[in-house]
Order: sequence, then structure tokens, then C-alpha cells
Amino acid sequence: MGFLKGVAIALVIAAVGSAAVNAAELPVNEMPMYNYDAPKTEDMKVADYIFIAQMVEKEGSRENAALAAIEWGWSYYEKGDLASAMKRFNQAYLLDPSQGEAYTGMAVIVSDRDQNEEEVETLFRLAISSGKHTFVTYRNYGSFLFHNGRAEDARDLLAKGIAEWPEAFFVRMMYAGALEATGREPQAQTEMLRACEDAERMNTHIGRPEAPSMKGACEMVGISLP
Repeated sequence: MGFLKGVAIALVIAAVGSAAVNAAELPVNEMPMYNYDAPKTEDMKVADYIFIAQMVEKEGSRENAALAAIEWGWSYYEKGDLASAMKRFNQAYLLDPSQGEAYTGMAVIVSDRDQNEEEVETLFRLAISSGKHTFVTYRNYGSFLFHNGRAEDARDLLAKGIAEWPEAFFVRMMYAGALEATGREPQAQTEMLRACEDAERMNTHIGRPEAPSMKGACEMVGISLP
């Protein structure tokens, strides 16, 4: 394995170390899309109607309400509260099913919690096909593919991600690893240099578990990160 590829793997959002849960035992609002639109009781339908009305009144539209729910979902995810995060991504789906980042959030949680690769990819594909996906979808889907040995597919998605957010140095590092893994070493070196230059310019202090690999890669191209 090349060094750049090793760096990219260190940056991938990988599954957590605990054993996968039995998804069938989870409450329906902790399953993607409420267990893929399983039939609801009349009480559930009434609760949905009230929730949507309240959120629209607060946020101004279903789209804005969905975006707010997505933001809450990522906030809970970053705290490690996967149950609450999934509930918020489901609420975003209920409010506006065209919001691709809701499916992206579900995919990341299923990857971490259930470790069901087939379901994860189904959710990422829904995110891409939704029409309203963002940089976040490209980043996480590309990471998932690279981690699962599909460097070429990952390369193409990560390229789209950095096209939307050129300063995302951590994604550019993953992109460099995918380039190297698919036989494009000169371009990989160029992209790694750009990523490290961006990280240096932004005065980035890398205090994450993958920091040694990231710092080591940048030192190889002559850039020292704090």
C-alpha cells in the first residue's frame, strides 16, 4: 500500500468498533425512513401532521424545516448520540424527502451502527439521486467506497466533493489516496501538496486520531502542520 493511500484510509469515516446492533429490534423512528415507510397507525399520521405544521410555522417552509432537522442530526451524530441523530434525519425526510443529506446522515449511522454495507450504499444512492445532495454526500460516500476497496468509484465522487468545496483539504487528501490507488501517482502527489498547502494556509491544528498520518504526509511534501 502506498503512503498516500494509507493516509486516505486514516481519514475515512470507518465503522465503530462495537458489534453491530440488531436493527430489527430498534424503534421505527430509529430505522431509516421510518423502516422504509412501513405502514403507520392513525395516531402516528396525526402526530406527523402536527409535527410538520409546527415545524413549518417555526422555520417558514418544509424545506427550511428539513434543513434545520439535518443540522440537528449532524450535531447529535458528532456527540455520538446515534439514536437521536437518526430521529432527526428521519424528521428531515418526513419534512422534505428531496433533501439528499438526510439520506447521507442515515447512511453514515447505518454504517457505524448496523455495519450493513448493502443498506449503506442504497442510502447513499438515494442521496445522490435526490437532486439536493451536497458536498457532505460526496465526502461520506467517497470515504465509504474507498474504505471498501472501490478506489476508482471513490475517486470520482471525491473529485466532485472538492469541486464543490476546493478548500476541503481532508477530502483532497482522500482524493490523493484514491488517485494513487488507481495508478495516478503524479496527480496524487500534486493533490496532496495542494491539500497540505490549504491546511497550512488555514493554520489548521489537526487534533484528531488521524493526525500523525496527516502530518506525516504533509512533511513528505515539505509542509509542517501545527
